[in-house]
Amino acid sequence: MKDLKYLQKLFFLLLMAFSLSFVCACGDDEDDEPFDDPNQEQNDNGGGGSQNGGTTPTDSIMPPADEPVLPNDSTSGGEDSPIVSDSIENEYHEAVDLGLSVKWATCNVGASSPEEYGDFFAWGETTTKSSYTNSNSTTYGLSTSELQSRGIIGSDGNLTAAYDAATANWGGSWRMPTLDEIGELFNNCTWTWTTQNGVKGNKVTGPNGKSIFLPAAGYRDGAGLHNRGSNGYYWSATLNEGYSGGAYGLYFYDGYRRWHFYSRCYGHSVRPVTE
Repeated sequence: MKDLKYLQKLFFLLLMAFSLSFVCACGDDEDDEPFDDPNQEQNDNGGGGSQNGGTTPTDSIMPPADEPVLPNDSTSGGEDSPIVSDSIENEYHEAVDLGLSVKWATCNVGASSPEEYGDFFAWGETTTKSSYTNSNSTTYGLSTSELQSRGIIGSDGNLTAAYDAATANWGGSWRMPTLDEIGELFNNCTWTWTTQNGVKGNKVTGPNGKSIFLPAAGYRDGAGLHNRGSNGYYWSATLNEGYSGGAYGLYFYDGYRRWHFYSRCYGHSVRPVTE
C-alpha cells in the first residue's frame, strides 16, 4: 500500500513538472494553451460584472484543458440585422451599435461573414504567417520602453495604427479594441453560447438588444490551429506591462469567459471596433 501511494505521488509530481514546462512557450508543443487569468471570469451566460469588479488582471495560470471540437451542423442561433455605422468608410465592413462606447464589427479580420474564423495574428503584427513562435514574433520579449521607442505602442499602452491588425487591414476608423472596451463587452452584455450556421461561438447581446456573433475560432501556436470550434481567443490592443511577453484579450468557451493575458507570439482572432 505504501509503495502504491508513493508511486501515485511521484506520478502527480511528474505530471505537474511536465505541465509547467510549457509556460510561455510558443510553437513548442501542439497541446499547450496560452495563459489566462482566473480572477476575471463568468461562468454563466448572463451579463454583469466580473468577479474582480472589472479590474485589470494581475495573475496568470494555465487554463483548463479543452479538447478541440469541430464546427457541426446543429441548429443555428438567431441573427440580428447589423446597424451600419455612419463613420465607417469601407462599405464592405459593417458595425453593430450594441449600446456601448464603441461599435463592434460583424466579423473578424480576414472573414467575410460573422461565422467565418478569419485570420490569426500575433500581437502587434498585421499579417498572417505559416508558424507562430517566440523567435519570429515582432513584439515578444520587448519591454514597455522598447515598444514605445519603436513606435509599436503609444503612451497609453495600446498599439499604434501601424501595428494594429484591424487598422492595417481594414483602414478607415477601424482599430483593435482596448482592454477597457473588451471589458465593457464582457461586463455589460449578455453572452449566449450557440451555433450559428453550423459554427459554435457566443452571441453577445448589448444593453440595447442588438447583438454580434463571436466564433470559437481557436488559436494558432507554431504551425497548428488548436481548439477550433470550442474556444475563442481575441486580442485587445493593450499591452500587459507586468509581463514582457504578454498582451491582454478575451478568452471564452461554452458557458465560460474571462480576461486573459497571453504570450504575444500566439495567433489570435481580431474583432475590430469603430467610434
